Amino acid sequence: MGINALILMGLSIILVYVIFIEIFTIIFRLTGLTIDKARFQVISLFTNSGFTTQESELIVNSRIRRKIANLTMLSGFILNVTVISVLVNVFITLGSAQSSDVLKFFLFIGGFFIIVFILKKLKIFEYLFRGVVERVTNRVIYGSGTNIIEVLDHVGKNSIAQVQVINLPEVLENRTLEKSDIRQIFSINVLAIIRGGETNTNVTKDDMIIKDDKVIVFGKIQNIKKLFVKQQ
Repeated sequence: MGINALILMGLSIILVYVIFIEIFTIIFRLTGLTIDKARFQVISLFTNSGFTTQESELIVNSRIRRKIANLTMLSGFILNVTVISVLVNVFITLGSAQSSDVLKFFLFIGGFFIIVFILKKLKIFEYLFRGVVERVTNRVIYGSGTNIIEVLDHVGKNSIAQVQVINLPEVLENRTLEKSDIRQIFSINVLAIIRGGETNTNVTKDDMIIKDDKVIVFGKIQNIKKLFVKQQ
C-alpha cells in the first residue's frame, strides 16, 4: 500500500471514529445523561473497558439505553477491527518506507488531529452538528416534531435540562406559568427562557412559554419528559 493511500485511510478512520463518538454521546444525552457520563459510556462501550457496576446500571436499567448500547458496541467492534487492520498496514508500510514518507505520514496525521480538535471547540460547528443529530435521533426514538430535551446537570435526584419547544404542550398554551400550574402538577421550576437569541433569567409567574422557545428547567427528568414529551 502506498503512503498516500495509507494517509487517506488513516485520516478517514480518525474522522469516522471521532464522528461516531460524538454522535453516540449526543444520543445518550437525549436519554437523560449528562455530557460527561454520556461520553464515558460511549468510550467504554467502544473500547469494552471502563465499566463499573454503578455506571453500567445507567444502561441496563433503561430499555432505550440498552438498545443504543448494543448499536454502540456493534459500531465500536467494526471500527476497532478496521483500526487494527489499518495499524498493521501502517507498521508494514512504514517499516520499508523512506524517512521522508514516514515524516509525511506523521505530519498529516498530526495536522489532522489538530484540525479536528479545533473544529470540536468551535461553538457554531458544535451547534450545527448537535442540532442535526438531535433532530434525527428524536424522530427515530420519539417521533417527528418531538421537543428536544438535553440534560445539562444532575442535582441529587433532580436534573437541570434545556428543552427546545418544537410542540407546545397543551397545558402551556396561552397560559402564564402561574396559570399552567406546572410547578404544582409536575414539580418543575423554569429557570430561564431563551427566545430570539435573548435569555430571560428573571422568570416570573406572569411569563409564558411559546413555540420555538428554549427553556431551562429544574426537576425530576421523568417529570420533565412527562410534560414536554407527548405520550404515544
